[in-house]
Amino acid sequence: MRVMLLETQLDPSLESDRTESRFLREFFENFGDLDFIAKQIHSRADLEKFLEHARGRRRFDVVHIIAHGKAGRRGTSIGLTDGESLDMRRGDVQRMFSEMKVDALLLSCCQLGRERAIMRQLLRASGVSAVLSYADDVTDYQAFLIEALFYHLACGYYRGERSDLDWREVYERVKFGVDYLGIDDGRKPLVDPLLVAAFSDELP
Repeated sequence: MRVMLLETQLDPSLESDRTESRFLREFFENFGDLDFIAKQIHSRADLEKFLEHARGRRRFDVVHIIAHGKAGRRGTSIGLTDGESLDMRRGDVQRMFSEMKVDALLLSCCQLGRERAIMRQLLRASGVSAVLSYADDVTDYQAFLIEALFYHLACGYYRGERSDLDWREVYERVKFGVDYLGIDDGRKPLVDPLLVAAFSDELP
């Protein structure tokens, strides 16, 4: 199992002090032989550089991006350090994700999952099997628990090796788990879940 984590410096004024690289590094120590790469991204150039790395010779199971997200009529964007943002509706931004050697793209960003069309466009551009993101605002507490459960199901049982579950089954089990444990505090978490996903087999 190979995971690349790309983490922005989240803005404290937006009530987040999440540093998931440290949390996941300690979490993955229990998994045995898992290849974990964690990098800080402060600019578009940083993001482009590491996405280019994900087009290299060796395949990644997951590229996991942590950034602020916002969806609305003015655009759907992810925010990087120092106020720089990338509008995910723009073709040039989507092309940054093109033809990656990656199985799943996990966008740990508020609201981005509201835009299912963008998730499908990222599927097409990137060639990944699954894109996952949050449909609403997510707290640091929720993100830690949801993403820990995601990795537990994807590879935790197998001590760092990719599990037999395909990404859809991993997602469905995560969705059920966060509902059962009360992590997703929405009114209908199984029908209208906080974490949403799009899969390549859904594309026309």
